[in-house]
Amino acid sequence: MSGDYETHYINQPDITYIKEKPMSCNLRELTVTSLLEQAQGEISKAKTNIEIYLHNPVGIGEHPDVLGAIQDQLDVIAKAEERIDVINKHFLDHH
Repeated sequence: MSGDYETHYINQPDITYIKEKPMSCNLRELTVTSLLEQAQGEISKAKTNIEIYLHNPVGIGEHPDVLGAIQDQLDVIAKAEERIDVINKHFLDHH
């Protein structure tokens, strides 16, 4: 490259106005958000499974005990909801 620093970067946009959070804050936010979204996904999946069991119980060959299979999915929902409650209580800033 030819030219000195000033000449080379003269046409670069001024981005000094952009305020970024420190990396640790972004990482914390991303981690907590990911944990919440994972729990919400587990709830959605379990609810879908329950709806399938309720609407077509004979179509689920590997689960002859439909009530037991539904209870297992309810337990998944309960665990995920509890995880969401813990995250909200202990790791989210509520001002």
